[in-house]
Amino acid sequence: MVAFFLSFIGAILLSSALTMLLTVSMMWTLSGEGINSILPTLIIMFSGMIVPLPLFPEWSKPLLNALPFSGLVDQPFRQITTASFFTILSFTILKRDKN
Repeated sequence: MVAFFLSFIGAILLSSALTMLLTVSMMWTLSGEGINSILPTLIIMFSGMIVPLPLFPEWSKPLLNALPFSGLVDQPFRQITTASFFTILSFTILKRDKN
């Protein structure tokens, strides 16, 4: 559970950093409409919001792991599902041992 909270805080910090980069890049362009429409689409696609990252082809996984977008949704989700899986498994084993 501690790993989830740490990854959740990391996701918040990463989201703030990406928002700041978006804002700064819009300041240096003539029109921020292009950046404002492309970057959120990339973030939604490559963070695992639409398609989970393990379902992408094997050749694209090194690129997806190198991009910072997986830290927004995929990593915190993996931390909480792994923790809940092991919690359910341990309760199941303990319950079976009592019977």
